[in-house]
Amino acid sequence: MERYWVSHPQEVFVPCTCEADGDQVRFLELDTGRAVPTAANQPLASLPKVHEAQLQGAGNVCELVVVDNAAVLHTVRTRYRRSDIYTFVSKMLIAVNPFKELDVYSKEKLQEYLGAQSVMDLPPHIYALGRHADQGLQQNRRSQVVLISGESGAGKTESAKLVMSYISEALGSSRHSWRRASTRYSISAEKNMTERRKSRYLVTEMEQGKASIQDKIIQTNPILEAFGNAMTVRNNNSSRFGKWTQMMISGKHTIEGCSVTDYLLEVTRVCSRGDKERNYHIFFQLLQARSEEDLKDLAIRAPKDYSYIAGSQVQAPGIDDARCFLELKEAFKALDFEPEVQKDIFQVVVAILELGNLEFQGEEAELKSSPDVVAKAAQMLAIAPAALSSMLLRQRRKVGPEVVESKRSTAQAKATRDTFARMLYGRTFKWLIEKLNSRLLQNATSEVFFGVLDIAGFESFEHNSLEQLFINLSNEILQKHFNEHFFTMELQEYEAEGISVGVDVKYQDNTDIVSLINAKGGILSILDDEALIPKTTDQTFASKVTKAHGSHPRMVKSKMGGDVKFGIKHFAGEVTYGVAGFLEKNVAKLPEEAATLLASSSSPVLQEIGKKVMEEAESEKNSRGRKAKTVSSGFRQSLEDLMKTVESAEPHFIRCLKPNAAKAPDNFESKYTYEQMLYSGIFEAVRIRQSGFPMRLPHAEFLERYKRLLPVDQWHLLVGKDQVPFEEKLQLVLAACKASEEEKSGLVLGKSKVFGRATTMNHLEELRHKAIELEKQQQQAAREELAAAIKGRDLQALKAAMVRGEVLNLEGQLMKEAEAALELEEKRAQVVKDLEEAIELCEVPRLRACIKRAEEFQLTHPEDMALVQKAITTMQRELWPHGQLREALREAELINMAPEEMQPARQALEEEEHKAAARELLAEAKQGSPDAAKLQQAIAQAEKAGLSEAEVTEAREILALELRRAAARAALQSATKSRKVQALQAALQEAEDCHLNSPEIYEAKRTLADEQSKGQARHGLEQAVRSRDLTELRAALRQAQASGLEETELQRARMVEKQEEIKLEALRALEQAIKSRDIEELKAALHQGQSSLDVAQMKAAKKVLEEEQTKVAAQAVLERATQRREITALKKAIADGLAAGLEDSLEMQKAQETLAAEERKVAGKEKLTEAVQQLSFETMETLRCAIEEAEASEVHPMLITSAKTKKLDVLERQRRALAALQDALDFGHPDVELLAQAIAEAESAGLQREEDLVRARKVHAEEKRRAKARQTLFSAVQSRQVEELLKALEEAKACGIEEDLLEEGQDILATEERKTAALQGLASACWSRGIRELQSALRVAEDAGVPEAEMFEARQVLGVEERKEEAKSALEEAARSRDVEKLLEALEEAEGCGLAPKELEAARRVLAEERRKAAALEVLEAAIRGCEEKELEAAICQAEQANLDATELDTAKSLLENERQKTLARQGLKEALQLQRPQLLREALQRGAQLGLGLEELAPAQEALRAEERREAAREALREAAEAAVPNLQRLSEALEEAAGCGLPEQELAPAKERLVAAQQIATARAALA
Repeated sequence: MERYWVSHPQEVFVPCTCEADGDQVRFLELDTGRAVPTAANQPLASLPKVHEAQLQGAGNVCELVVVDNAAVLHTVRTRYRRSDIYTFVSKMLIAVNPFKELDVYSKEKLQEYLGAQSVMDLPPHIYALGRHADQGLQQNRRSQVVLISGESGAGKTESAKLVMSYISEALGSSRHSWRRASTRYSISAEKNMTERRKSRYLVTEMEQGKASIQDKIIQTNPILEAFGNAMTVRNNNSSRFGKWTQMMISGKHTIEGCSVTDYLLEVTRVCSRGDKERNYHIFFQLLQARSEEDLKDLAIRAPKDYSYIAGSQVQAPGIDDARCFLELKEAFKALDFEPEVQKDIFQVVVAILELGNLEFQGEEAELKSSPDVVAKAAQMLAIAPAALSSMLLRQRRKVGPEVVESKRSTAQAKATRDTFARMLYGRTFKWLIEKLNSRLLQNATSEVFFGVLDIAGFESFEHNSLEQLFINLSNEILQKHFNEHFFTMELQEYEAEGISVGVDVKYQDNTDIVSLINAKGGILSILDDEALIPKTTDQTFASKVTKAHGSHPRMVKSKMGGDVKFGIKHFAGEVTYGVAGFLEKNVAKLPEEAATLLASSSSPVLQEIGKKVMEEAESEKNSRGRKAKTVSSGFRQSLEDLMKTVESAEPHFIRCLKPNAAKAPDNFESKYTYEQMLYSGIFEAVRIRQSGFPMRLPHAEFLERYKRLLPVDQWHLLVGKDQVPFEEKLQLVLAACKASEEEKSGLVLGKSKVFGRATTMNHLEELRHKAIELEKQQQQAAREELAAAIKGRDLQALKAAMVRGEVLNLEGQLMKEAEAALELEEKRAQVVKDLEEAIELCEVPRLRACIKRAEEFQLTHPEDMALVQKAITTMQRELWPHGQLREALREAELINMAPEEMQPARQALEEEEHKAAARELLAEAKQGSPDAAKLQQAIAQAEKAGLSEAEVTEAREILALELRRAAARAALQSATKSRKVQALQAALQEAEDCHLNSPEIYEAKRTLADEQSKGQARHGLEQAVRSRDLTELRAALRQAQASGLEETELQRARMVEKQEEIKLEALRALEQAIKSRDIEELKAALHQGQSSLDVAQMKAAKKVLEEEQTKVAAQAVLERATQRREITALKKAIADGLAAGLEDSLEMQKAQETLAAEERKVAGKEKLTEAVQQLSFETMETLRCAIEEAEASEVHPMLITSAKTKKLDVLERQRRALAALQDALDFGHPDVELLAQAIAEAESAGLQREEDLVRARKVHAEEKRRAKARQTLFSAVQSRQVEELLKALEEAKACGIEEDLLEEGQDILATEERKTAALQGLASACWSRGIRELQSALRVAEDAGVPEAEMFEARQVLGVEERKEEAKSALEEAARSRDVEKLLEALEEAEGCGLAPKELEAARRVLAEERRKAAALEVLEAAIRGCEEKELEAAICQAEQANLDATELDTAKSLLENERQKTLARQGLKEALQLQRPQLLREALQRGAQLGLGLEELAPAQEALRAEERREAAREALREAAEAAVPNLQRLSEALEEAAGCGLPEQELAPAKERLVAAQQIATARAALA
């Protein structure tokens, strides 16, 4: 029964059978038998057919003969349901998350793939992909990359860990990979996740300090997961950043180092997240571990006390945060992060939580939170609370050369807080990765690497923003790489298979999408340009995108009535992006003071981060002429660098799929999974393959699959003893397949595979399916035929039946019986054949042997028995002469015949016996394996016995062949012994020519292979010795040893190897010595390398040795100078030490400290002496400092005592000055001058720190400030400058001067501000040039008292605009009136006003129309006057084109119609004149008169009518006169006269004339009678 792939609402595609249900066809699911509800409208002919192999769940879907989307989906679904989560599509691995424990990652499973020579026979696995990559690293020394993609929760991170664990194990033992491999777990399974993690990353005390690079790479995972992973709706351990991990692979196939690069960390999550989601794991790990001793001084509170995480789910299912925190600390420890650094990192995280608690209020932002909250955040950041508050509340802008400071609004303060928190977290994450890389890269120099890219797959949500555009761009570029790689791989396979036919392989090229987003002038380029333009908005950006790319076929315009959204048709589907926030996210600049604030922190971590941010900002400032650094440009550059790296390596692809959104095990939602497969490009890989030759079957598989299509009469060529060689079988089946297809080019034979097009493949599968359906009937017939053949014991029939049975795969027992019968029949046939040959040759020994074998075989067939009897008879006949002679001799002896008479008979008998013996000896020598000696003996005896030449010829030929074989055998033995390749080849050729089959051949072939291998090994050794490459030498020596070369031949190579090893060892020792810079090691290494290394290699070491020796000498000098404590010697020794590079040495430190101490002592002594000499009230403090420094510098005590005595002398003056100062301060309103005098006296007495002096200075400063503020305010009031007034009033308020002065200043300020606002309004109105705006602005300016001179320009602009408005009105009025004169005047006025040509266009158009109308009217009037039909037609046409009024046109048209009617009337008159019919003439005249024809035109017709009427009257009168009973001669004569006068024809007059003559005759007769 035929089966089809049918569309299904939930399962997408299901295999179905079809059955007729009345007039309709029903489709029933193959597995359940349920009817498919949506299949009724699906035409049967359009449905793809199901092939049996598609239902089996193949490991690699591209191995199926027929591959389409339905087959791929069903294969993945079938395998998932039997817990096979991995499937290959060509070389791409599909990994479906099982969400449950699977025992597929055990140590034994890992070893199975590690030790496999070929993974083709092993089930699909991520280890298989890892094995492919490892083989590429080992065999080709080419870099390998694994590109992993999929949506959140699909298992990307776990897949990356697994493949890295495999590579780590393949490249060197890793304790962690073994530990993980022994753990049974599933990709991203949440259940028992904690149990899995317990032993994954912990480093024991024994392992600390000796962790390998593999261990360190694995240890990065807890750190990156803590800071980069979070719980989302889709995944409880979701990576919120893309990660590129690159391992450097050395020439010894070990990991040399590693680096990690991050992409697009989701920093927005720090301040906000979706429902049922969490912030990053590190926040909750710290909250869980807050009671630990080393975290207590961070004073971490409960989760509900932090705004940034309040309301979120504290516990993520399957994640033990406390345990993860222990793993994090152990990882930090393993990667050499000191406890102090760890604490700094944790402080940053807590600081971010504290920042979230800062609240603001008021129109101008003020801190609503208590000072303790600010203090706690500042404490965690190790900065001053005031500095933090200032950064959040105040903004500084550079206006020209000045920096203007203003307060932020509450919204701005909140935005600054969140931006600062996000930046702090993102920068800390970057800093962590930099530190990890510094610990992992070590001294890696290899260019070969193994990389793993773990990046989010294609994203399309209800709301998509800039992050989704970035992610989808990266997926577009990776998909482009994926398509091109598969396309190239297809072409390479065709080339490798030697296919030269035109194969049109196409793939979906998404370059246009990449260019739309990423090219110059693309969407992201426009976004970056917007960052440089002030006052741009998301709306202006969206408008520019729509304007630039609205017509692009991949672009989808917004259907929402605005440009705030745009859509892109990606390779995976259409996505609509909301541009709100694009510009802010792309720039996301921090206040400049934020970087300065971080750089001033006492935390080393934050200092580093702050300095780096400042350096980047400075670099950006200095990059004039270049675009500013944006998030977009940085991401695109990173992506470009990544793709260069990826394209330099051999790629491997993993597509991770999530089978359901609920993260439930054993639940495969086909529709959900199918969409992911569509987005991930899986079907594109299948489509690329389908576009060329999708069927690729190995020769043997193709032969086995389609052998049934061979005609039955050729089956014997496939199996049995008559079968032809494999190549001929393949050609036979291929020819049969080609004969059945319509297009003969649908099948192509490659070197190892048969390739077929999709149409051919479907056709062949249909034929094969039909053949399989017929197979049961054919099998029954074959059984009957086989049974009959066994029973009939006919050899040919038996062979034919067995061939058919073998091709049709008949059951074993019957075939075994047939094989036994066939063997028996073949033996019987051989016995019969031998008998026939023996009878023909008549050789008695052969006859005797054949008869004996026939009797043993027990032949029963009558013909066979007759043949045996014939053989017996023949033998007896051959033996008969001997018997007769013996019998005759016996009778002769009985009758005592004389011996001389018996002698001839005896001689004849003896001769015959000799001949028989010779024949028997010949026959024995020829049978079996002929022996040359026996043959020679038999031939000699035969010749001696006188046998005929014919009887001896065959034996001689056999002897010659045997002698040749013996010689060939001897040559083989000799060549084998000599082991010479040419001799062996010649001997083997001779053995082959003489059909020798002996052990010597196999021994010679083995020896030849050995020698050839040795020859190759020798050649390899020579090449390696010449190149002196140690790796090649070792490989060549291994090959030589494997091929069995003698040690003497290896001596030279071993010697070179030893030399190179010594050289390498010396080089390594030299490098190690250079690295350690130890003098003894350097000397030893130089001594060791003297004999093996060249001068250039040793030059660097000698230089280092000289430097170190110089350092040692400098150290000795430093030590001596330190002991002597002489400043000059110390300075010289320190200078020499610095030149020698001893900056950080202990000796240098001691010498510098000693020098500083000695210099301080000398300086202290000099300063004290100078202070004593210059002692005064002003220098009292100087003296005190000098005394303290002298005491600290250990200056002589007597000098210090003398200085102290002199100091006492000034103390009395200080007391008196203090009293005067107190008196001056006691006044209620201190006198400034008096206070200044007291202050000066106190200062001269050295009272610098007294409280009264400080208070006096403060009071004095306040009074001076008040006076200055009054003066400044007065000057500002006089100048009436707003800025000066603002500053003066602010200063006056701060100083507390009189209210009346303040009120006056404020009034003037208000007035000036109104003026300024009015002037700004005027400027804006002048710029917009709107009349209403100008009028309003002028009124406001007049009210504000703006001088007329400053309003002059606005009034001018208003006048111009009013004139323009009047001109516009005049134009509109003229255009409405359509008066040409008015239009001309209005246009002249408008042009004089400077109206734009566009504004004049309508009036000019109306003027042109009116001019055309006037011209048309003039032509029309002329035509009307002329009344010429053609002129009227032309004029009407011109008038219609000019849109002339209907009245004039109607007049012209009626006139034209009248003229046309007149023309017809004239034609009627002419016709009537020609016909001369009265009626026609009357009608024509009547019509002509109605149309107003002139009298001159009507006169001819009227005359003709009158003539005709006269004729008619004459004719009537003539008729009446002629027909009268009594003719009246007079009337008749008058009538004839009238008729003749009218021109009646003679024939009409003749009767009347005859009547007149008759009447005259009668009258004459009467008269005569009378």
